[in-house]
Amino acid sequence: MFDEGIYIDPESGTPQGGTISPTLANFTLNGLEGTVRHSLDRLTKSKDLRMPVTMADGRKRRIALATHTVRYADDFVVITRSKNLVTKYIMPEVVTFLGERGL
Repeated sequence: MFDEGIYIDPESGTPQGGTISPTLANFTLNGLEGTVRHSLDRLTKSKDLRMPVTMADGRKRRIALATHTVRYADDFVVITRSKNLVTKYIMPEVVTFLGERGL
């Protein structure tokens, strides 16, 4: 591993780019999708993740939160319709999830 141009021989961990690294990451990240889904339980209990809102004209509607988690090898992306959903509800739960796993 290089750090600011200086080679450092790592004494622990898995080698970057090794075949075992994505496998271990996938084992570690199992349950992430459920964590993201359950982080929105405070907004809605609906299985299709729709949140009740009141429109400007007074009508009530249910809008989809449209939140999805995509995992590939040792990376993941959470896609949703609002930055507020990510910062207020999803991110704290994901940070806790990763912290419990030493990440």
